[in-house]
Amino acid sequence: MIQIVPTYSLRLKTVILLLLLIPSAIAQLGIPVERAFQDDIIERYRQARVFYQEEQYVKALNIAEQALQYAMAREVEEHELSLLELIGDIYHESGQSASGLPYYLRAAGMAESGNDTVRMDELYRKIAVAYRAEQVYSKEQEYYEKLLEILPRESYRDRLETHTRIGSAAFHDRNYKRAILTFRSLLPEYTRGGATWLNITQDLVTIFEADGEYDSALHYSMILLEEHEENGDGVKVVRLTNNIGYYYTLLKDYRQASTYYLSAIEAADANSMPQKEIGLMISNAAVCFTNMGNEKRALELFNNAISVFEKENMPVEKSRNENMLANLYHTTGDLYNAGLFCRGAIRSAQEAPDPWLEARAFLTYSNILRDGNDPVNALNYYEKYLAIRDSIEFVRRVDLQALENKKNMLEQQERALRLRLKEDEVSELAIEQLKLQNEKMEQEQELLMRERNLDLLKQDSLRQSIIIKEQQFLVARTERENRLLEQEKQLADLQLSEEMAKQEALERQKQVLEQRQQLDQLELAKQKSEKQALIGTVIGVGILTLIILASLISTHRKKQLLGQQKKVIEEKNRDLEQKNEEISTQRDEIEVQRNLVFDQKQAIEAYNDEIVKSIEYAKRLQAAALPVLALLKEKVKDQFVFFRPRDVVSGDFYWFAEVEGKMIITVADCTGHGVPGAFMSMMGMSLLKELVQKEYITHPGVILRRMRKEIINAMGQKGISGEQRDGMDLALITFNPVEHKIDYAGAYNSLYIVRDKSKPAPELENGMLEPNQVNGSFFLYEVPADKMPIAHFDRMDKFRNHEIQVFEGDTIYMFTDGFADQFGGVKGKKFMYKPFKRMLLKNSQLPLEEQQNLLSEILDQWMGDISQVDDICIMGIRF
Repeated sequence: MIQIVPTYSLRLKTVILLLLLIPSAIAQLGIPVERAFQDDIIERYRQARVFYQEEQYVKALNIAEQALQYAMAREVEEHELSLLELIGDIYHESGQSASGLPYYLRAAGMAESGNDTVRMDELYRKIAVAYRAEQVYSKEQEYYEKLLEILPRESYRDRLETHTRIGSAAFHDRNYKRAILTFRSLLPEYTRGGATWLNITQDLVTIFEADGEYDSALHYSMILLEEHEENGDGVKVVRLTNNIGYYYTLLKDYRQASTYYLSAIEAADANSMPQKEIGLMISNAAVCFTNMGNEKRALELFNNAISVFEKENMPVEKSRNENMLANLYHTTGDLYNAGLFCRGAIRSAQEAPDPWLEARAFLTYSNILRDGNDPVNALNYYEKYLAIRDSIEFVRRVDLQALENKKNMLEQQERALRLRLKEDEVSELAIEQLKLQNEKMEQEQELLMRERNLDLLKQDSLRQSIIIKEQQFLVARTERENRLLEQEKQLADLQLSEEMAKQEALERQKQVLEQRQQLDQLELAKQKSEKQALIGTVIGVGILTLIILASLISTHRKKQLLGQQKKVIEEKNRDLEQKNEEISTQRDEIEVQRNLVFDQKQAIEAYNDEIVKSIEYAKRLQAAALPVLALLKEKVKDQFVFFRPRDVVSGDFYWFAEVEGKMIITVADCTGHGVPGAFMSMMGMSLLKELVQKEYITHPGVILRRMRKEIINAMGQKGISGEQRDGMDLALITFNPVEHKIDYAGAYNSLYIVRDKSKPAPELENGMLEPNQVNGSFFLYEVPADKMPIAHFDRMDKFRNHEIQVFEGDTIYMFTDGFADQFGGVKGKKFMYKPFKRMLLKNSQLPLEEQQNLLSEILDQWMGDISQVDDICIMGIRF
């Protein structure tokens, strides 16, 4: 295998230099830069593909990664996706599938973003094959299931082939139940007796054998035997006959087994089968006769098989049969021949070489020497056996741990890559949202500018109207002044006319005096009348003068009043202008504050959206971590889970798993709810998987004690006064379907059992349980929990384990405190545990799905308008 070690630093410098120099060079040639770059990427992709097809993987990888850097720099997604796929192919074909997986996964992420189902189809297949090469069969199965989701319904053959690959992956992942279900569902899709049908049936035989279901393996082997007998395939008939004998041996029906073995040996000679296979059949028959107690026939067959293996140079099988023959001689008390053949088994194992066969031969020889009164050598060979056994076990454990570490590393790598791709998508979405927000803000700013311009136009209009009013006032004032000037001119003319009149009067008086003097006394009467006329005239002139003076005073007063009014108007105009300026300033401040509030609102909404998306993603993660309830239904008569989180994610959880034929089932209530509670629930499920599925611990009390220890360590709890004591309360059972028993341990959470009163009450260590509630012919028994949480506590005793026999028709309930502690009803009080027990007992004989629906209806009716106060989880199981 070629080990490819990319020189990243040198390659990165080269790529940067090229990225700096190429654009200017291309521009000088007059070629469009973007098209030239794409042509260069395509040419490099072609070169890399040629080297890849010629199996020059190092050259292919260097060129492909340079081209990928170019494509990423120019954001040419189509070329980037093709190059990522090619690099994944190069790594896979060079035997480094783990290194190629990140490239496949990135390419798949891009195809998923673009909803390119054609590329997704191809990439999902390649990712599944790569995971198979790395022996991560669970991920292989996952990607074939993803492939199924995008395959069209009309792609009948592709879908059948994908189902077959899923079954194969499940088998290699030791998920035998899933593999059996898959292959069984495929059988009806093919013609009986056809090549594919025969292959699937043989796969079922292999899976049943691996799962220890030898009767089912025997059943399908019989079906295959019938088909091959009809087809006249003698060689396959012989092999199947031998296999049937093997399954009868495993089922301890040695008589039937011996019949099939001997028949297979006889038919093998007739069909001229290879001596190697005939030797294996003789060996199987020898084992069968040993188990039947027919030592004589077994010795004969073992010797025949050893002769065949010696002629065919098969040291492994020769050693194995020599060791079994030595054990047979040892059993019959023939220590000489036992030692002789055991030493031969050791030599053959060393010739192979096969350390495990050598160790088994050492153990047999140690037992022979011990019975032959040679304890020193017996101990010596036993120590040799232990040394090889421990070495092999250590290597096996190291290999298993390395495989597990590689599996975890690849899964973490995929999760990290998926998360990064998700973050990139979120970032792109956020950028698009920011662009939209900017466009929206620009539109709003444009609208505000329009409104502001409209306000300015209104202000200009108001100013113009004020100016027009002022001009009108000035015109009116000018007109009034002109009228006053005309009046003054008329008054001056009147005064002038009065002076002229006075002069004329004086002249007339002189004439009158002269006449009076001339006429003497005769005209005294006339003078008197003239004097009276003169007095009347003077009085008239005086009155006219007073009228003119009064008019002038009135005009002056009006002028003063108009001046005062003008000052008032000018002051009011100044006040209006000042108020307009203040209003404008306030409006500007309001606009700034409104923009600030709007920005803050947008930021809060964006932050809130991110939080909601994160919590929704956490909800999907938590839902994925919860087990599939359909698997539990296969193991019990009926079951339900009423699961209602208070928030999006939950601090309550349920969990179950099957280990060594037992079902471990729990319902737990973690400290808090929402996101903090969800973190604790994920920790709880992770601990359960570690303890139950990896360490194979099935004892409830031990599981609770180990969980308490791990949570105390993880949370750093020291038992100091005032510290946060986060943890969980739970009820956990282990159900043994063979013995029909359950083992129960609880941390604050009790277990309820509903049972027909005609059946015996559950019996604990301290005696029989008394019924807690009675309803007709059914009793509800409460198995008490320990008053200790799964956390640091004042009391840190061992959790008690209660073994309880269960009967058909029994129903058990495990639950958290959410339902009983829910406020509601007319008085807004808690539901409480006594009504909770009565409710469960009253409805316990209904179908469990109907019980689940009733719980939902009763809770909704009880709550009314009151909000849910805690997470709720109730599990019911009927045996």
